[in-house]
Amino acid sequence: MKISLKNYTLRYLTLAFLLILIIWTLMVGIYIYEEVIYEEESYSKELLDDDVLLNLAIALGVLYAVLVLSTYLINLLLIRKIWRPFQAIITAIRQYKVGSRQQLEPITTDVMEFNILHQNIQQMWLRNEVMFDEQKAFIENASHELQTPLAITLGKLELLMTDEGLSEGQLLQLSQIKQSLTRMTHLNKSLLMLTRIENHQYKETESVSFQGLITAILDDLTDLIEYKELRVEVDALQDFRVEMNKDLAAILISNLVRNAIKYNSKGGEIKVVIRGDRFEVQNSSQDHLPLDVERIFKRFHKGEQDANSTGLGLAIVKSIGDAYQLDVSYRFKEGRHCLEVRDKR
Repeated sequence: MKISLKNYTLRYLTLAFLLILIIWTLMVGIYIYEEVIYEEESYSKELLDDDVLLNLAIALGVLYAVLVLSTYLINLLLIRKIWRPFQAIITAIRQYKVGSRQQLEPITTDVMEFNILHQNIQQMWLRNEVMFDEQKAFIENASHELQTPLAITLGKLELLMTDEGLSEGQLLQLSQIKQSLTRMTHLNKSLLMLTRIENHQYKETESVSFQGLITAILDDLTDLIEYKELRVEVDALQDFRVEMNKDLAAILISNLVRNAIKYNSKGGEIKVVIRGDRFEVQNSSQDHLPLDVERIFKRFHKGEQDANSTGLGLAIVKSIGDAYQLDVSYRFKEGRHCLEVRDKR
């Protein structure tokens, strides 16, 4: 039988009050009886004098204090018991993340309001999960459907640009169109990758060596590094190994290194630090100012340095890190931007 919180509380408080009142009455009666017997034996059945009345008053005061303290303690215990299911619901809400598919733990209580709250929150969670799944499916489907027409458009545009009859102004306009389409293609691929990461579609895992991957990636990016005249240092005392998808690990490292190249000053430095518990990429700053820690891992966040960026590079790094319990963090130290990947397991 379900009852309201108000009636539930009143029932327990009434029972507690009656119990304390009975105990208090019995104690007072026993004390008075003992005092009367004692006085009858000592003073040959004379009436109680002032000392007896004073002792009685002190005893009543002590009993009243005990009554108040007992009432407080019993009420405290009862309130904790009554509100325990509510605290469990609050804890579950704080730990909930959209897309985690976490179920609200069932509660056992006779309080009607708590059961209604539990049911409504469970329904809200289910609605959120359905909407989140629909949103991810829409992004994935839209990105997938856009790939083919974008590739065809770029191919035809490149073919058109080979026409010798085009003027310099027309070629410039076509070049700007191609640049916009290329950016759209990169954006489309990045969104598709983010969706697949969040859907856990990269299921193959192995023990990945970050030291081995960074060597191969730096070799692939040699032209970009030489173009900006960058000095690269790899400080590897111990290999950083993680159980994860190797392709995603390569994308994570590549995005970090490309970010360090892109937002570096000409003739600057890149330092890669590899330890047993972390992987870190440092690069010299162009303006010697720290980045916005609260925003750099947000999707579509772009600094003022590159208007053509998709703003998804570090968002992909963060998404990969979350998928494999890797803590991705940023700090600005001694004029350098430092992006660190640390294993939380």
